[in-house]
Amino acid sequence: MLYRKIALLVAGAAVASAGVTTSTAETSYPVPSIVLSSGDTVASTYDVGNALNTKFKIYETLDFGYLNDWSNGYLLYRGAGGLCSLANRNIWFTGQTKVLNKNTGKTLATLDSSATIATKFDHAWTLDFTSNLTTGLFNPIPYTLNELDDNTHADSKVVLSAHTNCVPVSDTEAAHFWTREQYWDLVSKSIKGNTLAYYTLNPTTNTLDVRRDTETFFDSSKTYRYGSFANVVVNNIAYLYAVDDKHGYFDIHVASVPVSTIRDQTTYKYYDNSNGQWDTSAPSNSNRRESQAILGWWQGFGSGSVFYSEYHNAYLFIFFTHAQDNKFHIYYSSTPVGPWKGPYDLYTTTTGTLLNDHGVATPVYYDHTYDNLPGGKEILLTYTHTVSDIGPEKYIKAIKIKFA
Repeated sequence: MLYRKIALLVAGAAVASAGVTTSTAETSYPVPSIVLSSGDTVASTYDVGNALNTKFKIYETLDFGYLNDWSNGYLLYRGAGGLCSLANRNIWFTGQTKVLNKNTGKTLATLDSSATIATKFDHAWTLDFTSNLTTGLFNPIPYTLNELDDNTHADSKVVLSAHTNCVPVSDTEAAHFWTREQYWDLVSKSIKGNTLAYYTLNPTTNTLDVRRDTETFFDSSKTYRYGSFANVVVNNIAYLYAVDDKHGYFDIHVASVPVSTIRDQTTYKYYDNSNGQWDTSAPSNSNRRESQAILGWWQGFGSGSVFYSEYHNAYLFIFFTHAQDNKFHIYYSSTPVGPWKGPYDLYTTTTGTLLNDHGVATPVYYDHTYDNLPGGKEILLTYTHTVSDIGPEKYIKAIKIKFA
């Protein structure tokens, strides 16, 4: 518990020193200068035309094992999170992280978030920089003073979790949507909405600034958690995807916003698939709005990703159905809002003692300079793999696939 208290004190000090209000938060910390030129591609137009290579057959699979820092003096249990590329620093942010003694297996602390940076693109080795013996233990995502106060009470703990990749704003800035939950006890919880963490990296000093302007960005009691499921940026416009799972089905809704004003909710627009129009008012989620959704599926969208693939000349919508079949599935479209074709089975994961969870795909995680592969020819699939439900013992599993 001592480590846990230290982490909370560090987060609280960061909030207070920033001179912000009780409902905002900011912190900064050093990031290792490990620069990897990534192979991501960006669509040049909103409608990319005819798709290519749509059989989605896998030519080669490379099992990276666990996305892990094997040099860390601690043993970490954590689930899959999201990738952020900032000035070619490729950083994975994850949610709740259990820190254990590597020799005895004794739990030392439970952090609410952690961060690790990719060291190579040809394996899954990373470098932990928020939870190791050198830097100590701290939450890379700050809590507000209000949340820190709530977390001193056992019946009102606030937990932040992210299971999607960042929204790139510029070479050194990104926005990241984290789901905001409140726990009343060990199992009872309520999803309050999402919160937006804004990252700014100074590549000269290798310092990352993280700011939350508000505790809740999209309120789940009013509308959908746009940005928490997936995102894609086209011509400096971010398309933010949300899943509605409140009414017995799983529908995908979309909002759009210029990346330059992503922190300003008054600049958002919301897509209505029934008429192809964008509205300036966020729709209510009190009833199911199936006709307004771009996709709907009874089986469930557990987690997902959307990105443009140069190899397929299409927007790929890759999602994971953890509760049903532990599979990655794929849709594709010529625009970020559809119409979508699919779904097609993509990859079946191997389960541990429990179902896998939080599957995310990214085309960033490869070095395209040595073989000139088009973006999207290779992608990385990551997901939470539970080895033992005692603990639980969770790791981030990484599979690199190459399409035929």
